Amino acid sequence: MRRYHRRARTLSRATRPLPSRGGLDSVDTTGSVVGRLAVVVDPNTPIKAGGERNGRVLSICPKGQSLAISGETPTDYAVLMIDHSLGFIAKSSVQLLNYQVVSDNVGTLGQRLVQTAQTFLGVPYVWGGNTREGIDCSGFVKAVYMVNGMDLPRFSGDQATVGYDVPHNVAGGDWTQWVPGDRMYFACHHPRIDHTAMYIGNGLFIHASVGHSNQVAIDRVDNAYYSAHLVAVRRSPQLLNEPAMPGTGTQPAFASAPPSSSGDPESGQQ
Repeated sequence: MRRYHRRARTLSRATRPLPSRGGLDSVDTTGSVVGRLAVVVDPNTPIKAGGERNGRVLSICPKGQSLAISGETPTDYAVLMIDHSLGFIAKSSVQLLNYQVVSDNVGTLGQRLVQTAQTFLGVPYVWGGNTREGIDCSGFVKAVYMVNGMDLPRFSGDQATVGYDVPHNVAGGDWTQWVPGDRMYFACHHPRIDHTAMYIGNGLFIHASVGHSNQVAIDRVDNAYYSAHLVAVRRSPQLLNEPAMPGTGTQPAFASAPPSSSGDPESGQQ
């Protein structure tokens, strides 16, 4: 495990080991827990209004969309909408994930990075983009870090030269050593790094993805495509004392689109 200099672009350039972190004790979540993260499992699933507007369709969710679940009825889950109102979705169309949703931008640095990242869910993927109007993978990671007072280079290959090398063999269970805020780097279509993401805890990562209808989205670290193309994980020095723990963070009402049906979810990437 090594620290990288800016000149490096591949794993062979590492120069400094990652200090031992000791045990992986869990830490209580800071912030107000408002529900659970969930994913839609059926295509074209409606979210409907309740109360006086019962039955009016508020949104149509594609399969794979992420939602924040804040309550339930015998047949439906209550979904937190972007205006903080509630919509209702059939329980049979949703799978709950083991990932808490909190409302406040507080907690450890890793938690704050996750909370910032999740406010970008649903932002369109635009190659070369740097804003919430449209952003690419490295622009997304850079923006999340910048909001939290840390600077990164603009491009993914250069970003991978910053920080400490963290073991990245997903099949071997290395992901259990990762902490929220660790950066993931992939070689999807080139021998060099061409895609990046950020780990958010509990076996999940967030990225600006071509494969999710061109949006910022959440995926599992054991996704066969991404684990096969993962070539590096980096930890910034500011995260060295972060605990490895299940993910927590702010989950906005808009969320990820379903992954591409293609065997190469990043096939449209530049």
